Amino acid sequence: MKKEEVQKVKSELLNYSFIKKFFGDIVDQRLGIECYEYGMLTAPLLNEQSKSDLKRLQDVLQLGEAHCTDFKLIFQERELPRDPTIDGEIINILAEVKAFELLHRWGFRGITKIKREQGTKTVDFTAKRNSQNYAVEVTRLGLARSERKKPEYDKLSRPPLFTMIDSKEPKNRSRIGEDIYDEIIDKYPQIREFCQRQFRDWKGILIISNGRDYFVAGRYENKLYELQPGTVAQVLKQEWESLKQGQGCECLHHIAITMGKHADKAIIYPSL
Repeated sequence: MKKEEVQKVKSELLNYSFIKKFFGDIVDQRLGIECYEYGMLTAPLLNEQSKSDLKRLQDVLQLGEAHCTDFKLIFQERELPRDPTIDGEIINILAEVKAFELLHRWGFRGITKIKREQGTKTVDFTAKRNSQNYAVEVTRLGLARSERKKPEYDKLSRPPLFTMIDSKEPKNRSRIGEDIYDEIIDKYPQIREFCQRQFRDWKGILIISNGRDYFVAGRYENKLYELQPGTVAQVLKQEWESLKQGQGCECLHHIAITMGKHADKAIIYPSL
């Protein structure tokens, strides 16, 4: 990254006081890495077209400071790598910020970021809605690398430039379901063990980020298929019915998935 670009990023950061407050140290670390293939968060600060995205993030961070206990832990708990893979960790942080945004929008209050304790399975947030206690775990759809999860293209069309695959092929819809199922199985123990330690009745929520919560996530987002709302709603319903008939996951009461930058497009099943 050129010296003048670094100075411009730092100068632009001053226009977003809450981004500077919560991401300032992370931005400084990212600017110190020579390889600048992607530059999650720092690249938007150089891009005039990203101002609306930065403003959206700024507003959510301000809301988080006011309405989420220990909100700062989202940005402090991770051991950020000293190489370009830091971008993936920044996207994980943004996924938790988006999870707070969704919870607040859906009417949850008393939202608290939970401190991680070594050797103890816990969740990312706790919150209340209509006097009910909720345990909330956050995860992200990773990049599917196995042959089994590679998409099948419509035979009548060429693969599009960004390899965004829709649901024309039933096998692609199945792969979306497999990815979501994998996240459920991976993260459910966090929810179960937290809920079982509580004295009162708690309900679990799993919020899955698609990796495009505030900015386009470039090479870190799952580009194997387009996550279309109708398809995702069907998949979430199918996965829910399968869970309840199979392993049960009795502590899990809702599954949500983000659908891009705008919180109002997120899908939750069953509905609140």
